[in-house]
Amino acid sequence: MKILLVLLILLKQCFQGGLDIKSDNHT
Repeated sequence: MKILLVLLILLKQCFQGGLDIKSDNHT
C-alpha cells in the first residue's frame, strides 16, 4: 500500500503549503 503512503505525504505537503500561503497573506 505504498500508494496510500505517497498520497498521505502529498496531502501533508499541500496542507503545509496552504498554511504558509495563509501566513504570507495575513502578514
